[in-house]
Amino acid sequence: MRPYYEDDMVAIYNGDCRDILPHVLPPNSCIVTDPPYGTGWVRGGGPKAGDFDAQMSGADWDKWDSSWLNLCSREKVSCFAIFAPDACIGDLQSLLGRTRLRYYVKSNPRPPLGGNDTPSVEPIVIYPRVRFSRGPAHLVAYNGDCNHHPCEKPLSVMSWIISGCASVNETVVDPFMGGGSTLRAAKNLSRRCIGIELDESYCEVAAKRMAQCVLGLGARDINEAGETAYNSPMLFATHIPEAGTSA
Repeated sequence: MRPYYEDDMVAIYNGDCRDILPHVLPPNSCIVTDPPYGTGWVRGGGPKAGDFDAQMSGADWDKWDSSWLNLCSREKVSCFAIFAPDACIGDLQSLLGRTRLRYYVKSNPRPPLGGNDTPSVEPIVIYPRVRFSRGPAHLVAYNGDCNHHPCEKPLSVMSWIISGCASVNETVVDPFMGGGSTLRAAKNLSRRCIGIELDESYCEVAAKRMAQCVLGLGARDINEAGETAYNSPMLFATHIPEAGTSA
């Protein structure tokens, strides 16, 4: 299968991950991905820099579907780190088994939409639990500068996850690549990586990001970011959801 883009560290494929994953998934893979939540909400951009003015998109691609996990052979995949809304954590746990939770906490969240809504916190489901077992459970990050994709995660968050989950001899795989933040973080951290994206325009965005020289974001920067999150409880949301299997 011919990549849309390829270099010594990165391969990008344009198409449906359900068609491509079985052909490109290498041994010693670590899946790190942010699949569509199915909520309809995407970043809209506010009246000034850094605002988070969410919009209801109703896009055709925005549907929660965990069936792609059945294509990830446990003989090849050693770890999963998957962003998920609270309502879908149970779905992932039923497919993966006993998991660990980590949390991305937004320093500039959109306004609450209801009494039970926690828009400033996004869970990351980690499997197996022995991965990402050290360090802070939360990372606070500013997402106002994310302009490559409407659902983009900050580079610091993706670097934090990859550092906690993927060893240097594993290949980071993102079946829902979007604008390529997972791949950019993996390449910065000297991890080989594979991205799959349905929308060709985002493959182009990601390819341009991969062609840039490696940024100077090392382990020390990530550790300091984690310590900032861990030691600054006032930066957290007032409510962080808990789950019985998240400890």
